[in-house]
Amino acid sequence: VKPYSKLFLSNPHSQHAVARNTEALIERTRLKVLEHFGADPREYCCIFTSGATGALRMVGENFRWARDSTFCYTVQNHTSVVG
Repeated sequence: VKPYSKLFLSNPHSQHAVARNTEALIERTRLKVLEHFGADPREYCCIFTSGATGALRMVGENFRWARDSTFCYTVQNHTSVVG
């Protein structure tokens, strides 16, 4: 029988056993994603977002844009991507 705290997921920012286990699961998953792509966790980070719109916004706001930077998208993109 698994302990109660191992059976459920919770808000990883809370301070109880279930939350701590959820946070540990998320951190292990981050490392597995980086490993899958051959990315060194000392150089890269993996950020989970609620969806593509949030992820694209984060990239757009944090990318070091230069005069010669190019933003490419497909004609099938959602209007939230192309403005």
